[in-house]
Amino acid sequence: MSEYLFKVFGVAVIAAMLITVLRKWGSDFSTLLKVAAGAIVAAACVGGIAPIVEYVRELGETALPWETVEGMLRVLAVAMVTHICATICRDCGEATLGGYLELGGKVEIIVLTLPMIKDIVETMVGIL
Repeated sequence: MSEYLFKVFGVAVIAAMLITVLRKWGSDFSTLLKVAAGAIVAAACVGGIAPIVEYVRELGETALPWETVEGMLRVLAVAMVTHICATICRDCGEATLGGYLELGGKVEIIVLTLPMIKDIVETMVGIL
């Protein structure tokens, strides 16, 4: 594992300990710290996807049309943002809202993948 990942884990563990202490003291800052720490860790994790994006771009230059690669990157971004936002809502006690966010993300992913599905179906029909 990389040193970068250990730093992210360290921030998460320290934040979790602080949140626990603040909650025991009855402080309302525990929820605020939870959301802030979650946002920091999520941002750090999103920053770690650079190798994936670079690989997909290289794949797009050699094997896939750019529109397909761009669609894949958009789907990845929607999935990550949806998950992060839904988790934040759940942490704040709004599980229903988090579920609706996930539903919206899934609908958006389907919309983004429709052109790729169309290309696959057209290719299959052309082969048959």
